[in-house]
Amino acid sequence: MSAQQDRTRDGYREADGQVVEIDEPFLVANGSGQLEPLLFPGDTSLGANASNVIMCRCWYQRILEGESME
Repeated sequence: MSAQQDRTRDGYREADGQVVEIDEPFLVANGSGQLEPLLFPGDTSLGANASNVIMCRCWYQRILEGESME
């Protein structure tokens, strides 16, 4: 989930609402528009570059089996 404010990066807006399995990465476009995998906001373990993690204000919510996003 992205902050959806004036400073929110385009890639974050596009990634907002992605639902993935707990061990699968989110795909978020970096400053050059290339998709990068992130396991959580600010994650660099899979190679995300600085344009995708510095000053990130995103968060994620775990959804357990049988629950909905509501």
